[in-house]
Amino acid sequence: MALLLGGCGLGVRKPLATPTAIPTLAFPESNALNPNSEATPTTLPAQDAGHGNTAASESTEASTPEATATPEAATGRVFFVEPADHAVVPRTFTVVMGVEGLEVQPAGEVVPGAGHMHILIDTDFIPAGEVIPSDEHHLHFGDGSLEAELTLEPGEHVLRLQFADGAHRALEGEQYRDEITVTVE
Repeated sequence: MALLLGGCGLGVRKPLATPTAIPTLAFPESNALNPNSEATPTTLPAQDAGHGNTAASESTEASTPEATATPEAATGRVFFVEPADHAVVPRTFTVVMGVEGLEVQPAGEVVPGAGHMHILIDTDFIPAGEVIPSDEHHLHFGDGSLEAELTLEPGEHVLRLQFADGAHRALEGEQYRDEITVTVE
């Protein structure tokens, strides 16, 4: 499957992916990872990470930004930066995750408007409010990282990105999820 080193402290398992720290950037009001965006990224301290994504919010209430919004009411979203949907990738490849309008921070404390990423491999999203398990199909990035090296068996795989609060509880709303399919050579 995949290999995760480090982790969030939810049990000891054989590592499946190697999270790699990347610079923390803020992309005000747009996705700076989107080539059509005109925003300029600003480097922030690690605990103040805010990033952009492409998943649209289905809630009309979530269309107005609010600095003190709870994660459930935030206008942010999460997405895969790379690989692209339907990409053909080598057995070991880099996954880059993006966020917009949310704060990415390490697991532990539950902070409104903040959380961290999980990659689900060939399995369904976890229902809102439930704790995302930690196993070979549910990779936790409780250290706040947004990049990882995955190693998967050849064939087609569905990767699902899911944002969760500091207690690893999945948040409500499609804006906290993204999904891609990759073919591993």
